Amino acid sequence: MTTSQNHDLGKLRRKPRQLSTILLFGGPLLWFAVVVAHTGAQAFVALAAVAFYLAVLVAVTGMTRTVPLRSLLSMFMFGTAAMIITSFLIKFFGGLGLAEGTFLRDFFVPLLEEAVKIAAVAVLLWKGRKFASRFYGVSDIILLAAASGAGFSAAEEAALVGNSGAGQLLWWMPVVHVWPDAADAGHAIWTTIAGATLAFAVVMGFRKPWMKRLALCGVAWSFFDHFSHNYTAGHPAGGDFLGSVLNVAHGAGWLSIWLMMLLVAAAVFYDLQLLKTNMAPSSGIPAMPPAASNFEQVKDWWDLTLWHRRAGYIASQIKHTEGVECDRLSKFHALITRGLGQSKTPDATATSAGDAPATTDA
Repeated sequence: MTTSQNHDLGKLRRKPRQLSTILLFGGPLLWFAVVVAHTGAQAFVALAAVAFYLAVLVAVTGMTRTVPLRSLLSMFMFGTAAMIITSFLIKFFGGLGLAEGTFLRDFFVPLLEEAVKIAAVAVLLWKGRKFASRFYGVSDIILLAAASGAGFSAAEEAALVGNSGAGQLLWWMPVVHVWPDAADAGHAIWTTIAGATLAFAVVMGFRKPWMKRLALCGVAWSFFDHFSHNYTAGHPAGGDFLGSVLNVAHGAGWLSIWLMMLLVAAAVFYDLQLLKTNMAPSSGIPAMPPAASNFEQVKDWWDLTLWHRRAGYIASQIKHTEGVECDRLSKFHALITRGLGQSKTPDATATSAGDAPATTDA
């Protein structure tokens, strides 16, 4: 590590906020302990299911992601905290006309839950709009959204696992509950879809007016599918006209599953093309060194890989900004590029979700 590089990339350091970290992790962990006490082994089955879903997404985006795993854990915990808050709100509003089985409840609950889950990601991106968010590709934002949805669903899934009325878990995607004639995509998938369209709009820089509408398409579909599932569950398609229409319109719940997979594949392809274009030799970003052999060297190599990708994503952002914003991003890009060129192991301290991205990751 060179002194000059410490000076350059050290400018990217942020101090973790210990109190907020304790509150963010402590509350959900306490809540999960209560869930375990009430549901026993079912809680661990549900946690394993959402962990598997996130692990598959992390693996699929392994060639494009830059977001640290600890940021995904923080977003997972935030999703769990959001579920706690919304459950109390729904219970409170239950006495104000949102009784079980009413149309108002079937409409309001999905609207509230889908808005809360994606709001966490939107706030994170807004807070980091001048710095941290510029390091993200489409797949990074999708991962953050998926973590929020997975955290939200963990406790709810614990109550559903083993419930005969909740259907069976889909073996190749165990966050999905299936019946002979329908499927429930679940919170993790719904929020992944909402995050995907938001991610494409953010990374493309909202360059066209239609991109603002694109950003909302995912959460709109997630709300529709969530509402359709809730309504048709209480109104069988054969005996209710609206239930029949909704059942067809959302593909009996299966459309969201295929749509999620399509969006994730598109995100990885888009990010790969973005990195290929912006990390070309002519970009000024130093070439990646060959992969290392021992564990410590592999950690440094992976750390370096993430910084190369971040430089590539910032370079893509520069192309659709202008004025002061363009100058500021160009300085960030030059800072990172200079640091990469001066040492084999760029160094910056780990940060909490929403701040500058951590540089040592798994």
